Amino acid sequence: MRSLHHALVLGSALLVIGTGTAAMAESMPMHDHARTSTVVQAQRAPSTKALKDAGMSMHKAMDITYTGNADVDFARAMVAHHQGAIDMAKVELQYGTAPEMRALAKDIVDSQQHQVEQMQRWIKDQEQQHKQP
Repeated sequence: MRSLHHALVLGSALLVIGTGTAAMAESMPMHDHARTSTVVQAQRAPSTKALKDAGMSMHKAMDITYTGNADVDFARAMVAHHQGAIDMAKVELQYGTAPEMRALAKDIVDSQQHQVEQMQRWIKDQEQQHKQP
């Protein structure tokens, strides 16, 4: 009796799986070679490489050694974060064509460069204060 129960449960599970698989296959579009080609081209685009490089550089730079001082840690991480935004905005300025995005990129470069410099000065001041006896 127990093996009959297992067989019924297994059979029911296979039926459900088979029905679900068939339904999924019917709902999936045929392979779109044009779309695949577009995705491959996008991955090879110089702007894609530049944006990926900027993002990877930013994430690496944000991996700071934390001091336990929230102010210092915030400033150091944000310098890296803002520099990443600046680098990505420069990619937009180099490759982008949409006027609205180019204007935003220019604004990011201008404003965040100022903020990076402000935070770097503050960090330097903190280091000087802590070096003095």
